[in-house]
Amino acid sequence: MSESTRKVQNVRQLITQIRQKVFQKGAFPAVIIYLERMVTIMKRFYTAESVTEGHPDKLCDLIADSILDACLKEDENSRVACEVLATKRNIIVAGEITSRFEPQVFEIIKKVLESAGYEAEEIHMDALIHKQSPDIAGAVERSRERRAGTVSVQSGLASGAGDQGIMIGYACDETPQLMPMPVVLANRIVRELSASRRSGYITGILPDGKAQVTVEYEDDRPARLDTVIVSCQHEKEKSLRKLEHEIREKVLRPALRMLPPDEDTKILINPSGRFVCGGLDVDTGLTGKAAENARRMQLPTDELDAVVLTHNHAAHVGGIDSFMRLSPDAEIYLRAGAQTERFRKTGFFKEPVGAGKAFFKKYADDLILFNRFSEVAEGFYLASCETFDEKDLNPDRSYFALDGKKQLPYDCSDECFAVLFPKKRKADGLVIIGGCFHCGVQNMLETVKQNWCGIPVLAIVGGFHFMGSNPKTLGCSSEYITAQARALKLSNAEKIYACHCTGFKGFDIMDETLGDKLMYIGGGEEIDF
Repeated sequence: MSESTRKVQNVRQLITQIRQKVFQKGAFPAVIIYLERMVTIMKRFYTAESVTEGHPDKLCDLIADSILDACLKEDENSRVACEVLATKRNIIVAGEITSRFEPQVFEIIKKVLESAGYEAEEIHMDALIHKQSPDIAGAVERSRERRAGTVSVQSGLASGAGDQGIMIGYACDETPQLMPMPVVLANRIVRELSASRRSGYITGILPDGKAQVTVEYEDDRPARLDTVIVSCQHEKEKSLRKLEHEIREKVLRPALRMLPPDEDTKILINPSGRFVCGGLDVDTGLTGKAAENARRMQLPTDELDAVVLTHNHAAHVGGIDSFMRLSPDAEIYLRAGAQTERFRKTGFFKEPVGAGKAFFKKYADDLILFNRFSEVAEGFYLASCETFDEKDLNPDRSYFALDGKKQLPYDCSDECFAVLFPKKRKADGLVIIGGCFHCGVQNMLETVKQNWCGIPVLAIVGGFHFMGSNPKTLGCSSEYITAQARALKLSNAEKIYACHCTGFKGFDIMDETLGDKLMYIGGGEEIDF
């Protein structure tokens, strides 16, 4: 046993003894908190990440390396300084190549794309390549001393310094590969993932993927596997449950043999949810993604008549600028209650959760603010809960409004949902689409019943806000989720489509009640009625 491990165990034993004595007396265990922080400080955690060959970052590296290899194969004195950009199904190669050999850049790109699992014909390529500047080349080829005539050609000081640098690390003895354990494990995971895709060992997965590994160290040596995260692009028909099982058994089990997970190891497979859109389609930029997704789906984004914001939270209003640039004449529908500024508790601080006064000033001429009900177009209505059962409201109480200095509970007065009639006759059925259903499923269904009583429900689509800090955790009790699922079942809706803030764990609890009625969907997927 190492000295560090022994110290940690001694502190933990002391914590246990103090807990038994202090808690009996009902005192605040400040000393325990202090000692537990000591245990944390005595540990060290190191994280490494690796990506598959289909990830845009790796793809760019492979293309640049392949161009360099082709040049050096024919001319060992080649100087290659290529940069590669891959985004939105475009690949651009730019830079300097000084060589007696002229590489066939487009052919090289095609080979790399095909080996990574992409269809080269679907990707546009461009090359902006030229020889190195003669002024720079002179300094690269010959040193300052040689150009000044102070040293001979044979001197070791005659060669130029070059204009490229290489960062070099150091070897360690943690692994046979002489590399840190987190790096080795992350690389092994992506190699196993890629091999499983290419061989068909796992079907329905696509080239883009990533692995992140965190290892706990004691006395500067790997002690245990703390966290493993794997993100794997997949076809939209691929079951997330099956994907997680296959990655655990077929990828992680062989890849982590050097340092197997223990009962406390956190393993997260596609923690952000479905990963259908990836690769060269989506890996650049964080804002305006909804508008970009609409463009890729060939929706007429430049012909929008209206944009509906289901509630004033950042994740739902943050992309409005990108839509309005595409369709500056579009109207923006939003509940009038959204004008009240809302906040979220973060420890001792509060942070705004949505668009503030600047947003309402900027889009004053475009906004259509309504209270309870609005008819956007024929067969398309916006509604909000007219009556509330407080017990049905989402239990997340971190949101609040301010009246002066007084905190007011979140009342969902900024939230709405859409009711659509996709068929020609209303009697054929309606579809309900919501954002996060903070108002609660039963409250929403009661509102629909009051306004469209007796009309069958074809589908209910939306996030149900069951998720905690990530899709693997819950932000509410399983009893609450079960009650919501029972209400959905009693609605006799033909299908329930859950997405984003529902979370995987919440989805699993819903599944116990709803069964085949329930489906999980992600961005870019289409639903037919």
